[in-house]
Amino acid sequence: METKIQGKKGLKVENLNRRKAIHEKCLNCSGWSPSEVRNCPFIDCHMYPFRTGEGPQNPKERNKAIRSY
Repeated sequence: METKIQGKKGLKVENLNRRKAIHEKCLNCSGWSPSEVRNCPFIDCHMYPFRTGEGPQNPKERNKAIRSY
């Protein structure tokens, strides 16, 4: 789905799926620093387990995290 999001250099239109949407939100939160996303200290965030898009990802839990956020 094409969505307008805040990018490093202003608004941009991206074709996002749920996994990429979470990653983009985490990049935005960390000031567009991928290393900050990997080392995120906010373990209470609903999106924390899904921030890197790696490892086992339960789609139902990911959808629940997006809705909770």
